[in-house]
Amino acid sequence: GAGTTHPAERLPDVGVRLERLIGIHPDAAAVRERLEPIGLADRLALETSASDGETRLTAELRTPAGQCRLE
Repeated sequence: GAGTTHPAERLPDVGVRLERLIGIHPDAAAVRERLEPIGLADRLALETSASDGETRLTAELRTPAGQCRLE
């Protein structure tokens, strides 16, 4: 509600940064088309999955201890 602080603003900065968000989808072009009207097409790197129809979201982070990938 009004006057509340987002939880992320209350957390201490520990040096972790989102470097890249990657979406894997069998029809990456269709996903991109749906993201464009809401201004998110450039924030998600989209890749077409193999023929197995896999869908996945991966985050690449930069941490004080080095790069990290969450799948």
